[in-house]
Amino acid sequence: MPQAIRLFAFACIAFATVTARAYAQDEAKKAVRELPKWSTTRVRFEMDGKPWKEVLPWFAAQTKMKLVSPYPLPAGHFKYKHPKGPAPELSLLEIMDILNEQLQHRHRTTLVRNDEEIVLVHADDRFVPPRIELHDLKNRANTEVVVVTLKIKDGQNPEEVALEVKRMLGNFGHVTAVKNHLVLRSDVASLRRAIPILTPMFFDPPELPNWSTTRVRFDMDGKPWKEVLTWFAGQAQMNIRSLLFWRSLDGIFRYAPPKNSPRELPLTDIFDIINERLQEEHGLRLIRSEDSLALTTYNDFPGGPRPPRVELRDLKDRGKTEIVEVLVRVKQFQNDEEVAVEVKRMLGSFGHAVAIRNHVLIVTDVASLRRVLPYFVDMPATPPEAAQFVSPPCPAAACCGSAPRCRPIIRFRLFRR
Repeated sequence: MPQAIRLFAFACIAFATVTARAYAQDEAKKAVRELPKWSTTRVRFEMDGKPWKEVLPWFAAQTKMKLVSPYPLPAGHFKYKHPKGPAPELSLLEIMDILNEQLQHRHRTTLVRNDEEIVLVHADDRFVPPRIELHDLKNRANTEVVVVTLKIKDGQNPEEVALEVKRMLGNFGHVTAVKNHLVLRSDVASLRRAIPILTPMFFDPPELPNWSTTRVRFDMDGKPWKEVLTWFAGQAQMNIRSLLFWRSLDGIFRYAPPKNSPRELPLTDIFDIINERLQEEHGLRLIRSEDSLALTTYNDFPGGPRPPRVELRDLKDRGKTEIVEVLVRVKQFQNDEEVAVEVKRMLGSFGHAVAIRNHVLIVTDVASLRRVLPYFVDMPATPPEAAQFVSPPCPAAACCGSAPRCRPIIRFRLFRR
């Protein structure tokens, strides 16, 4: 009997130990999930004149991460005054850059961010930076050191490409060729400057989500506008450019979905919802290019960032509020100037059509294109690139036969680049 009691007690202790360990692991995972987003979390930065031994622990506390340093924290006091007067609320990324700039220039040290800790390393140390995906650069500060792996296009010499990339990254960048990939180690600012230039020449572009088929849960009602745009850019795996209007983008995003509507929406629908609210509340709009979103004024048309040029078949993957270019070729017996004038008349003030050597370049939003093109397009059962663009039958043909007095029918076909 005593032996049975002892076995039961041991079993209870073992069960309690396993349960406590599982609970601790769950709590740790929960804590990791609740880490603040560095791009959207803003705090008041009032550290001017305070010792470094107080500034760095304070920053680690704001990020809810552990501060690790194999050396004593820098001596002296931190000095920083915001150029625009009283200390404003800055994002964690902005504070990271401010701290790193002074640490690098005055103390030859820098802060390196891992998944769960911030490490203070010396410039002469051989440390291992975090390895990230290309689309995660937007969530990193300019002064952070990271590692990115890119795939080289077929037919390229990895060693030659490595030399070219190293030249653009400068003395502080490291490039290693590994079969048909390059491993890039550098600060984020240098990577952001070099990669968009080098990608068309040497690297395969990253696969971006298909906007018409990728569906995500859209629960952003009541969130700040900057957080909404940052979240959407993350879902689309793109960066936001043209931040001239970013500082003035205040207020709260409001969107009440219709009853019985799905909670998960395609990216095209979310893009339209955001663009419509931007236009109504701020007079702004988003324009999508190949790898970024540009924020510009709604009336900045046809100026501002150049919209992407698309084929007719690509319109289904575009939101109705997106601005695009479509280039069409006019048949020999048609006058390109007359076609451009007719298209411009139907598009209205928010549309642009210009004749260019037997072609017409149309720049407008997708909704206007979908409304105007059916008047000129007879969509056969052939592929879209071979579709003939013709006007609808003359309404007077029934009464006037061949209708010799009718205006010539506009005919043109899509031009493939």
